[in-house]
Amino acid sequence: METSTSKRQATNSMVYFKPSWEEEFFFAEHDGAVKCLVCCKKLNQLKRYNLQRHYKTYHEAAHLNYSSTQRRAEIERLKMKLLKTERDLPYAVSYFRSTIHK
Repeated sequence: METSTSKRQATNSMVYFKPSWEEEFFFAEHDGAVKCLVCCKKLNQLKRYNLQRHYKTYHEAAHLNYSSTQRRAEIERLKMKLLKTERDLPYAVSYFRSTIHK
């Protein structure tokens, strides 16, 4: 008897990042991926539940008492920090490589 091991296939339905998830879970769409603004972790699957689980597990306690305006300000601050980090990263990598090869 032949046994078939079928794995669950991902559906072809397109899932898009919803802007409300940014303020709700501190995630942003960045370079075609979804990235946590707090810890910069990329999630592989764009599903509301995955974003919610990550936020509740790792970051909810720190941002629980924020008002709507405080959340918005914190999101903008974290976005600027992410952009600055990624802008400075190529310089840091090239500097690091130049110090190794001396």
